Amino acid sequence: MYPSRILTSTSFAGWAYALLLLAFPRHADATLNTQRQNDRIQECAHPTPNSCNFYAQCLESRYHCGPSGYPIGFGQKFCEKSVVWKPKMSAFGQEWITETMLCLQEELVPFANGSKSPSCSELKQCALGTHAGCYVRSGVCTLPVDEWEKILEIVAPALISEPENFKAAFETAGECVLLYIWLLGRATRSSLSSLE
Repeated sequence: MYPSRILTSTSFAGWAYALLLLAFPRHADATLNTQRQNDRIQECAHPTPNSCNFYAQCLESRYHCGPSGYPIGFGQKFCEKSVVWKPKMSAFGQEWITETMLCLQEELVPFANGSKSPSCSELKQCALGTHAGCYVRSGVCTLPVDEWEKILEIVAPALISEPENFKAAFETAGECVLLYIWLLGRATRSSLSSLE
């Protein structure tokens, strides 16, 4: 007998399974679909840091709010924008972005797994209600002022587009005295320059 031709029980089992899948391809499809579904459930229960997949795979696939709804039109959009801006931040700013992105997604897990089932507008309202807390818990108050400037670049379009978002920004700032003063100063300067 040649040693290279001896089948171990492990390799035999692998070959047997491969032959089984060839003989019964529907079983292979079912196994693959089950694995994909399990991966999706895992992703939706425990969002992956530095990933924006949660919004499309876990929220949009469940609520179908469309391209302008919260999951795609806000959550994923600003998540992806944060990923683009992350390399431009300091190490502290990068850590803040990672923690904030994850916090925002973790806050929405009950909506993704079906514990809560609001309408699209209620989902948006609930999601926006988590922003201030996630920003503060992730350490926005301790970031240097130049990092606040970069964060404002990321979220400025959202602040301008809807009063709810501006309210969330001031709620966040209200937790940080220096950020509040800075944001108020920025808003005042912006208002004065628009009058000129």
